[in-house]
This record gives sequence, C-alpha cells and structure tokens, in this order.
Amino acid sequence: MDDPQMALYGIKVMLNNGFKESEDLFNEYKNRSPLMSAGASFVQFLHALMTFEEDQLQEAAAALKQTERQCTHNQDGLLKAFTNRLMQRTVHESAVLLENRLQKQVIIADCQLYQAVLTFVNQELSGYVRGGWILRRAWKIYEKTYIEIKNLHDRRVFASKRGQSGAFEHKQDSLTRTVSAPALMHLDLDEVPSQEVLGRLMGAISFGYGIFQLCISLMPPNVLRLIQYLGFEGDRDLGLRSLVVASKSTDMKAPLASLALLWYHTVVRPFFSLDGGNVEGGVMEALSILHEKKEMYPNSALFLFFHGRVLRLQCKVVKSLVAYNKALTAAKDQREIQLICLYEIGWCNLLQLKWSEAKVAFVRLKEESRWSRCYYAYLAAVCLGALGQSEESYQVFCSIPGLVKRKNNQIEIFVAKRAERVIAGELPLSEDEAVLLGLELLFLWNALSTCSQDELHIIETELSKQTQERLMPLAQLLQGAVYTCLRAYSKAIQVNNSFRCVS
Repeated sequence: MDDPQMALYGIKVMLNNGFKESEDLFNEYKNRSPLMSAGASFVQFLHALMTFEEDQLQEAAAALKQTERQCTHNQDGLLKAFTNRLMQRTVHESAVLLENRLQKQVIIADCQLYQAVLTFVNQELSGYVRGGWILRRAWKIYEKTYIEIKNLHDRRVFASKRGQSGAFEHKQDSLTRTVSAPALMHLDLDEVPSQEVLGRLMGAISFGYGIFQLCISLMPPNVLRLIQYLGFEGDRDLGLRSLVVASKSTDMKAPLASLALLWYHTVVRPFFSLDGGNVEGGVMEALSILHEKKEMYPNSALFLFFHGRVLRLQCKVVKSLVAYNKALTAAKDQREIQLICLYEIGWCNLLQLKWSEAKVAFVRLKEESRWSRCYYAYLAAVCLGALGQSEESYQVFCSIPGLVKRKNNQIEIFVAKRAERVIAGELPLSEDEAVLLGLELLFLWNALSTCSQDELHIIETELSKQTQERLMPLAQLLQGAVYTCLRAYSKAIQVNNSFRCVS
C-alpha cells in the first residue's frame, strides 16, 4: 500500500468511527512522508476543533507547523535547481519529482488554512489580523498550485482524447482566466505525472481551494469587500464544483469533501436562507451523496448525523430523532460527535415540545460542552421552567451571566439579556412564560419551518393558551409565524393586525 492509499484508508477508518485507530496509524507513519504527516496533523486539527480545549488547539497548531516544516525542508533553492540541471534524470524521475513538489505545495497551503482557522477560534483582534495574514499566504499558494495542476491535468486529458474525433475544448474557470499559465507547460509529456496521479492531485488541491472559495462567498457584503481588497476571491459555484471534484478523487480528502458538501446542503443553505423560505432546497443533493456513500460508511456517526439533518429538513422530526440516536450510539467513543448529536436531539425534542427529553440533552451539553455554556444553560433553564420546575429554572438563569465568555458573540449577548430580565424580576418564571420563551427560540432559529403540520398545530394550541396581557405581543408574533408556516395567510394577517393594535 503506497502513501496516498494508506492516507485515504486512515481517513476512511476515522469516518467509520475509528478515530483512535486512525490516529495511531497516522502517528506510526507520520515521519515516512509529508502526506502521512499531513494526515496525522489533520486528525489532530479536527479533534481540537471539536473539543475547543486550549491544550488541544495548541498541540494541533504545533503539529501543523511541523508538517509544514517537513514539506519546506529540502525545497528547491538556487543550489538545488542548479544541481538538478547538471544531473541527468530519467523522465520517470522527473515526473516523480514534480508530483512530490506539487503534493508538498498542496499540503503547505492546507496547513496554513487550518492554522488560520485555529487562530480565528480565539476571537481576538490580534488573532484576526494574524489569521488574515496566514490566509493570504495560503491563498497565494492555492492560486499558483491550482493553475499548475489544472493545466497539467488538462494536458493529459487532451493527450488521451487527441485520437478521438473533434478537438478537445480547454475549459477555464474564474481563476485560470486571471492567472497566467506557469512555466511547467514547456515540459515534455513524458516528464508529466500520469493522469491517475494528476487526478489525485487535482482532488487534493480542489478540497482546500473549494472550502476557501465557499467560505469566502458566505461572508457578509461589508466583510467581503475588505477580503476582495486583500486579494481573495469568493466564487460559490466554483467552490462547490471544486468540492465535487475532490469528493470523486482518490485523494485522502475525498471523503472529507463529501462531508463538506453535506454540511453546505444541510446546514449552510437553510441557516443562511440561500433558498429563501425553502429549507428543503439542498435535500436532494444531500440524499444523493448519502446514497452514494452508504455502502462505504454504513454506520458512520457523521454520515448518520447528516442523515438526521436531511430528515429534519423534510419535517420528519420523529425519524430524525431515530437517526440522531443511532449516530449517538455509533459515536460512543467520540465525545465530541456525541455532543453535536445531543444538540440536535435536544432541538428535535424542543420542536415536539417534549421539554423533559430536551432538558436532559441541554443539561448534559451545559456540563460537558466547551462551546457557549451560557447558551446551553439558557436552553436548560427554559425547559425546566416549561416543566413547572420554576425554582431550579431560576437558579440556572442566575448562573448564566457568569458563564458568558465572549462579549462579541450575538448568541451569548441575547441569552445574557434574557437571563438578566428574569433575574431582575426576582421571581421564577411561570410555566406559561417559560413555554413562550421556548417557542420564541424556535422562531428565532428559523426552526418552525422544519415542524410537521401536526407539530405546528400543537404549538398553535400552546400559544392560544397565553392570556397574560404583557405576553400577548410575543405570543401573537409567534402565532403569525406559525400560521404562515401552515399557509393560513389570512389568519396570519389577522393576528399581525391584532399584534399592531396591542403593541
């Protein structure tokens, strides 16, 4: 088994719930080649990103820097280039040297991209500046390497089609139109790596390049203008096409590209309302990917998780819960994946107004998660209040201000203000008030559109029970949203008019 095959095998093991086995494999062979070192540092990076533990983040950053140093060591300098000119190499040796150089360039760009992500995690101004500088360096390498590999790949494809009727059309994308062709085009075809190798390298560069393009394209317009001023591009369609290319390659990041596409279609598209009010906009694409990967990853916790996301977007909340619980069981040795499953389980129960089951999930998240504990505390407090456990609910509300860590985080700002209002009242919430706060969350997180018709009717019934005058404006706002989801537009307009009169 050569290094590319072993690296791909290691990633497949990881995605089939073998995080420890994958980590052991990469660590055993990480000094054998830059590719295996890249695999080891990526597994460490992914683990750190899921735990948010400071020591894990630092170790991952150190591992990425070590991989980068391994790639830059013995890179071609002036003396090396002069030596290569004097040495007589076979065409096969020249092709292997070119393959290794391009592979190292891809790994260096990936390492810098991951380092930038780790820098942004700290959410400090100095970190943003440093991260932006690292991103710019990564982009420059992606830009240069992408065009080199694409042109070489197109040459190979053209050579294989030359005997067929008709001329081969060389297609360009937004990058190849703006970046000049590299000097590699003067090489004899025998000195160019094989089509199989170039296909793998095309997949390797397309993963990071596609993620880069996709993420930049999702930035707010004011941030996007600044990014474009710094020399970055954000072409969403090109980013998606690049990820598709990566997912169909034999590179070790092919399975990760599939997960990135699932993340885009099931999380990004509904969260950013890229399809308007249609939360099922990316369902067909996601189902196609899941069907294609089902045989290879039958019990993968991550693929089961995304299956649950698809079911939830289809308003099949009960079936979605089944999928999430399967993913939770499959991830029994992977605490971080368990936590993201618990989050979705909590929300699915919240959609069904099953406060007790939702409380169990959010309490565990509050205790075990290192991401925004005040947010999970707020969710737990609301569930406790809706269950009539007002004293326990009030105590949790009182703990929320002390759990706020990031003053610039909009979620934490929101829950802190809500908690302060409860604390200022110096009295526990009533059960009706807590239920209303829970339903408010469904509205704010655009979750009502993923409820079934029966679930929406249950929520509407709960809202109609609200009689306290000071709660009526919020109750009527939520009623209008529910009627809109039910497509009872005349009732929604009627409630909206009543809401205006009250407010």
